[in-house]
Amino acid sequence: MNKVLKRGENDFYFPCGLSLNMDARVLYDADALVARASVDPAASRMQYARLLSDAFNKRVSDDAKATETIRSGELLALMLLHEAYRHLLALYTRISFPGILGQGLSHVCATLGKKKADEVLASFVAYYPPRPVLENTVSARQFLDGTSNDHSHTDYALWELFILRVAHENPALKRFLPLYDDTALQAKTPLYCFVGEFESWLNTQPPSPHTQQTLFETLREPIRRCPDSLEGQLEYLINRWRHLLPADIVERWFIARGVMQEETFFRGWGPGPVSAYSFSEADYAEPEAFSRDEDWMPNVVLLAKLAYVWLDQLSKKYGRHLAFLSDIPDAELDQLAHWGINALWLIGVWERSSASQEIKRRMGNAEAAASAYSLYDYSISEDLGGEAALQDLAHRAGLRGIRLAGDMVPNHMGIYSKWMIEHPERFLQLEQPPFPAYHFDGPDLSQDDRVGLFIEDGYWTHKDAAVVFRRTDRRTGKNTYIYHGNDGTSMPWNDTAQLNFMLQDTREAVIQTILQVARRFPIIRFDAAMTLAKRHYQRLWFPKPGDAGAIPSRAAFGMDRIEFDRMFPNEFWREVVDRVAREAPNTLLLAEAFWLMEGYFVRTLGMHRVYNSAFMNMLKMEDNSKFRQTIKNVLEFSPEVLQRFVNFMNNPDEDTAIAQFGKGDKYFGVSVLLVTMPGLPMFGHGQIEGLTEKYGMEYRRAYRDEQPDSGLIHRHEREIFPIVRKRYLFSGAERFALFDFTTPEGWVDENVMAYANGRGEEHALIIYNNAYTTTKGVLHTSTAINEGRAEEKVLRRRSLVEALGLDTDPRAYVIWRDECTQLEYLHHCESLMKTGLHLEMHAYEFKTFFLVRQLRDLDNSWGRLHGKLAGAGVSSVQEAYLEMHLEEILDPFREFMCSDMLRHVLSYSDDGRVLGPWEDKLAAFLRGVNAFTGKKSDAAAILRHVDDDLRVLLKWMGGEIRLCLPEPVLAYLAANLPEADSPPEQLLLFWRVPIVFCLMRRLAESMSMDTEVDDQKMADKESVSLTSPIVDEPNPPGRIPAAEQTGHQWMRDWLMIKPVAEAFKALSGDEWRAWQDARLVSICLAHRADLLELDVQIWGPVLFSLFENPEMQAILMIHWYSQRRWVNKEQFERVMFMMFLVNLVSMRLESATDSDSLVTCYENVREILLTVSDTGYDINWALSALN
Repeated sequence: MNKVLKRGENDFYFPCGLSLNMDARVLYDADALVARASVDPAASRMQYARLLSDAFNKRVSDDAKATETIRSGELLALMLLHEAYRHLLALYTRISFPGILGQGLSHVCATLGKKKADEVLASFVAYYPPRPVLENTVSARQFLDGTSNDHSHTDYALWELFILRVAHENPALKRFLPLYDDTALQAKTPLYCFVGEFESWLNTQPPSPHTQQTLFETLREPIRRCPDSLEGQLEYLINRWRHLLPADIVERWFIARGVMQEETFFRGWGPGPVSAYSFSEADYAEPEAFSRDEDWMPNVVLLAKLAYVWLDQLSKKYGRHLAFLSDIPDAELDQLAHWGINALWLIGVWERSSASQEIKRRMGNAEAAASAYSLYDYSISEDLGGEAALQDLAHRAGLRGIRLAGDMVPNHMGIYSKWMIEHPERFLQLEQPPFPAYHFDGPDLSQDDRVGLFIEDGYWTHKDAAVVFRRTDRRTGKNTYIYHGNDGTSMPWNDTAQLNFMLQDTREAVIQTILQVARRFPIIRFDAAMTLAKRHYQRLWFPKPGDAGAIPSRAAFGMDRIEFDRMFPNEFWREVVDRVAREAPNTLLLAEAFWLMEGYFVRTLGMHRVYNSAFMNMLKMEDNSKFRQTIKNVLEFSPEVLQRFVNFMNNPDEDTAIAQFGKGDKYFGVSVLLVTMPGLPMFGHGQIEGLTEKYGMEYRRAYRDEQPDSGLIHRHEREIFPIVRKRYLFSGAERFALFDFTTPEGWVDENVMAYANGRGEEHALIIYNNAYTTTKGVLHTSTAINEGRAEEKVLRRRSLVEALGLDTDPRAYVIWRDECTQLEYLHHCESLMKTGLHLEMHAYEFKTFFLVRQLRDLDNSWGRLHGKLAGAGVSSVQEAYLEMHLEEILDPFREFMCSDMLRHVLSYSDDGRVLGPWEDKLAAFLRGVNAFTGKKSDAAAILRHVDDDLRVLLKWMGGEIRLCLPEPVLAYLAANLPEADSPPEQLLLFWRVPIVFCLMRRLAESMSMDTEVDDQKMADKESVSLTSPIVDEPNPPGRIPAAEQTGHQWMRDWLMIKPVAEAFKALSGDEWRAWQDARLVSICLAHRADLLELDVQIWGPVLFSLFENPEMQAILMIHWYSQRRWVNKEQFERVMFMMFLVNLVSMRLESATDSDSLVTCYENVREILLTVSDTGYDINWALSALN
């Protein structure tokens, strides 16, 4: 298909295929420029473009129609656009519909008259003359009667007529109008009538089977998509119809775009648009040859650290000088492992080139080290402790599940390196300087007496950026000029020397070096790997004819594809991958590769992972449609490519993540994508801590005195790292499905990223709105996914229900939890299947839904809950379900247990009953309990007992009770009890736990009394799977009173902790403390008597039961750090005192036995407090000591 038009076929008509009118062709002497450019114009477009743009710009001031200059890169792009048009025209008129131009011309002749039509064509050829007409060899009419390449000249003329008609409509080409303006021609002939009639007729013909558009719609489509950008039009045209175009057009577009970028590099403009990844045929075969992942590779989470800078920061953090890799503290590695980091990329650990350091210091940075990518040799720097220090760090990191990653810089060495001294033949070099103006009179950068090394003088004066430096062999006096490393995108890297990969010896030496690196590092990152892909190595250093310009001076060393393949027969990276697999297995290979080669690197060359810069660039700029298009293109081509990407929000060459994404919701929304997209997530140096300094590769320390942002770290720990620890759900692409977020108006909101993934029975749904707008929509069907091979596509879409593995039974419901908010949601599966998931997404809002479980509703109870929740999230759906069934208990309990009731108790003043009007609400609660359980209780008696208890407690609070207890016990009480004249709110915050403890203890007596039970009623309640906390025995095992045990069971099983916490929160507004105190009430009911049991029991089992209780662990904030379990000191002391206090208020203290019990309780508490304190609040150590 892409051979329907030979390259340069139209050059006989217009020089280099660029459409010019007669005036321009003569004015700029275009044919002479072509002759100057090359004997073969078709191979010299770049040179011709430079000459023509220079001629054009010199005459701008003389041409009223030309208001702006043009650049050679833009002319190249214009030539390319027209050449692509010719391919599309040839495809339509030669392949799809042969003879259609003749038919159309007959129609126009019949409509306008043959004479007029012939005049238009002849006038067009005369005004836009091919060379024979320009040289008066033939007339315009004679030319139209001729043929070239076995095709009619009339057909060629019609092509050019159509192309120029569209060019005049193109807003992006306004500056080029003087080259092809048709105003003079229009004045003499009905040109537009001719074209218009021809277009109208073509519109009645079948559309192109390849573009599904009419001919003119196809030509105008790039203009419609990107009206003001020539570059955008070409990007669209090539991405949209790459499969219809020859590969060399795509290659030459890379070159033209590079020239355009070079020409605008220093003009202060931002980078050009990032293109969506697309996949098509290329010059080199791209068979599927993915490398196999070892079991650990898919779930790697990588953190980048510049070694010297990190050691400087750690020295400040830990208050001691840390110089070697072996000095990195275990605590720091523990922190990384706790966050879920399992791979550590150490940047800059190799021995660096002294010449690099000398250049940087002479240019003004006295503290600079050499660049991390200007290397002397692949040995660990002695500054960092050498090989022994690396092995020590690798061992300690490995114990924590962290693997080390190292750099390998394959395409160059430092200009002063071991190879430069011992193997200069491995470098790309010349016998003479490429430009006569080069001079090398500066300082010698070599530290070896055998060799002199000199960079070009322009670097020292900031006047030039030469492409070579001079190496002088002092034994022979011979000078060679060696190229600096260069990727053709900006200036050469003046502290590096480019390796010559045309030499087998060089390739083998680099492979042996890679194998040496693999023996040190299980993960290797290859720097600028795309420069060694054959197509780009040739483009940069040995360009094919017409492709020169990426690196100055290399045009003279160009070669054709056959000769290049003879010297460089196999892809270097494929050889590397295969050799590493055989000789250093279990090594993860990671390529930094751009230039739309991401898919090629992993799918054909076999790299395990490849950089995905689109992730950072597109999400930063909120170029969301391109980002989604990239994902869609990958899924339609080969989904496995998606799981091979390295996604990142910054890397050492880019601005910090904070600079690009801020610290707010957008940062965390993109971070959610980072850790949930298939592939390998990479965090940058200082990203988690919120550091803002961009560290140079020559930095030995951080220059800004920055402190980690604790708030940012904590939000990572709340919202990001819990997901990181579930990477196994997201790393693969086999179950990945991207969904369209369709708005109520029917269009897809490209700002919303929504996708599902999973592993085994676990599934997750991620949604993020990457825009500062609120939107509503529905998720129902995925985009197309290729379930076949790239060469044999089988595209299908998945429903949301299918992607999440949901049951489609009409009775099925699903519960999922948002990992970030910890809210759970209940959804009806059949509704999701039919109408999808309806959502409202606020600016930069994200949702991380993890499937909790599926269930079937057998009695419509879940349906009632679903209707009640109406899509709202709750802390626990199961809890909400139980609450619904416990409404007759919980509703009156909430009415009673509220902040107003607690304030009423505190303000009591010996007038009537303590609860007063609240007794009615309490009685209603007791009636609810009776109705729910089928038991009967004496509410009046319970209310009297409650009143008695509260009166005693109020006396305690008022300091009216004097105790005859030992002085240490009284001192303990005095040190912890608030003063009786403290502000009421302060008193209530302290006494609310004992108040509710007393209430729950007494209320639960109603279920501890020996009364009749309505067996049928209880059977009905048990049918909803609720545990009824009824204590049938008057006294449970141990010394815990039955009422207290029942009260604890009420709070736990009847979900009363939540209403108590809500009441506490209403008192103070402190939700965390409210929940802690509510749980503490439950703990006191269940375990306050444990402090007495210690007097007669073995301590170990009792304390284990107490401190291994999940509620107690939450209250005491027990946590792991440095492989030890710690308890919060303040919480521990408060809990122990409160348990002692409720023991006190539970005793009448009317007998010596009660007094002795309280003293025993105090002594046990004191022993526990002292032991835990002595162990530094290490709870495991303390329990072992107390056992």
